[in-house]
Amino acid sequence: MSRKPRIISESGMYHVIFRGNNKQNIFNDEQDYKKIKGIIKDIKEQMSFEIYAYCLMTNHVHMLMREKEPGDISLIIKKVLTRYAMWFNKKYQRSGGLFENRYKAMAVDDETYLYEVLRYIHSNPVAAGISAQIDEYPYSSYKEYFEQYPYILDKGFFMSMMSKSEFVDFHSREEIVVSRLEKVSDDELRNIIISKYGVAPKNIGLLNKEQIAEIIRELEKFCSKRQIEKVTGITRWKMSKL
Repeated sequence: MSRKPRIISESGMYHVIFRGNNKQNIFNDEQDYKKIKGIIKDIKEQMSFEIYAYCLMTNHVHMLMREKEPGDISLIIKKVLTRYAMWFNKKYQRSGGLFENRYKAMAVDDETYLYEVLRYIHSNPVAAGISAQIDEYPYSSYKEYFEQYPYILDKGFFMSMMSKSEFVDFHSREEIVVSRLEKVSDDELRNIIISKYGVAPKNIGLLNKEQIAEIIRELEKFCSKRQIEKVTGITRWKMSKL
């Protein structure tokens, strides 16, 4: 089966995720984290792109970035992964692929989603239970936002829209946002509907039009109409009417 083409971002912004093959570690010590940042810095000097957030986890990486030239995202990530994998394999005397065959690059084209991605990336270590506070994790861009000369971060974009205190407050909020960063399975979607709205998915159609419309609007933030139809039984034609 052929791969689906990536969705092209009109803004040039993407939430990029790449993982170790079979969930293996891609960072084992401090030197490894420093090396990939050094590689990214080198490539930034060769190509035109900006990084607004990143988080280096043990077996995967998140980055919020913007390409300056349409289509550059693929070449940028390929360069990063190739150089790091070659270095990593030599250091640890290993062979074979280090990363999953295909990285994710999700288009970020609206302001609400943009801020959601920013907080999601910086909150990853807390969500994973490896850091008690966002500002305690040493391998994300959060701390770089408070440095005068960030290493690979382009902090001016977000700092032009909020002060440092607003930045801290934004990251400290505890509201739960159902994330659309990664697709949810049908079973996960059913559980979200039951826990969030207190109704069985197939019974949503029994609610009044206003209630149905509100739920559909919320679900459309992180899944497709096709998946909503499959899980709830509400047709896409009916959704369009709502």
